[in-house]
Amino acid sequence: MALDALDLGEQLKSARCAGYLAEFRRHPAGLGSAAVVRDFCEQAADHRLWEAAGGLAVS
Repeated sequence: MALDALDLGEQLKSARCAGYLAEFRRHPAGLGSAAVVRDFCEQAADHRLWEAAGGLAVS
């Protein structure tokens, strides 16, 4: 579902969407090295929006 959201989010120019994604991006790291988390992060890394959200500060 999150990968689908990345696909759709790349079509938007929404600061709110980018903020939600930046917040979400911080959470998989806290889940450890489970295979499903690694797989998701590898697939998400192919998305421009995922990379862009990595540099956003979320308050």
